[in-house]
Amino acid sequence: MHRGLKWLLYCLGFLVVGNIALLDYWIISSGALDKPQSLTTSTQSAPQKQINNPLQSCPQSCLSYIEEATASSATLQSGTGGTTAKASSQKELFVPIGSGTNASDDWEDVPGLQVVIDTAQYDKIKSSFFEAAVNVPSGNEIVYVRLYNVTDKHPVWYSELTFVNANTSQQLTSDKITLDSGNKAYKVQMKTQLKIPASLNSSRIRIITQ
Repeated sequence: MHRGLKWLLYCLGFLVVGNIALLDYWIISSGALDKPQSLTTSTQSAPQKQINNPLQSCPQSCLSYIEEATASSATLQSGTGGTTAKASSQKELFVPIGSGTNASDDWEDVPGLQVVIDTAQYDKIKSSFFEAAVNVPSGNEIVYVRLYNVTDKHPVWYSELTFVNANTSQQLTSDKITLDSGNKAYKVQMKTQLKIPASLNSSRIRIITQ
């Protein structure tokens, strides 16, 4: 081989080796190999931030709002309980009188149906009602039922009930009635339109106290 050509190849080889050495030196000097280690360190430190107490991120205004909301809830529950207690103070009582039959076309006592009520034995009476159930087994007619004050000898005002075509049992409730103060005896009276026997299936006085 020509001597000049050999000298050229030697120079090229020297330049290649030199460039590789300079490139390695530049990479090490710039710290590029440290970047993966830095990334790993940052990734490992992330969970440490989640251990912080969450209450530290809530300012004082947030805590004050929570306390006010809790107090309002307690007040609402207290008010609801008071309303329920007030409603439950009322009592509904029933005084049964009984059953019987009648076929008269004028007011007549139903035999055996009498009850004695002493208003002093009850709490303050708010309201009272007369209730009865009637049917006419053998035909259609109008039947009337009322409560009668035997002691003072007068009908109990607003206690009259009217049953129209009661071929099946019907139960009615009167308007509000007034029970006279003291110890009084009460009877049930009936009358029919056509003198067809009518059955009084039940009768009672409903009392609501407060």
